[in-house]
Amino acid sequence: MTPAAVLDTPAMAALDNEVGKAPAGVVLPPKNIRDVLERTAGYVARNGRIFEDRIRQKESHNSKFSFLSENDPYHPYYTWRLSEILEGRGTAIAAGRADEVAAPIEEKPKGPAEPPPFHFSA
Repeated sequence: MTPAAVLDTPAMAALDNEVGKAPAGVVLPPKNIRDVLERTAGYVARNGRIFEDRIRQKESHNSKFSFLSENDPYHPYYTWRLSEILEGRGTAIAAGRADEVAAPIEEKPKGPAEPPPFHFSA
């Protein structure tokens, strides 16, 4: 499957709407790598580049963190997402709130409208 074909799937389009449009020429990583990338970029944005260096050292043999290498095709996407998060355009995953549930929406009662009060006539 070509990278252009991957970009045309509806799931990728929905994610682009949430995250924003990636710059031209940036290769979008697959969903599982993108989740790790989002979390890592969020942590690096909060804790600094020293944190990124520690992850790079500890996870050097883990392919999920290969985007930290400048030679990786997903590294431009990572640097773009990191800059977006630093500018305040992050997602809930990047902010570390992926498990948070949205506030419940008050539901209106379902069914027919209440009838008018009964008036007795003689």
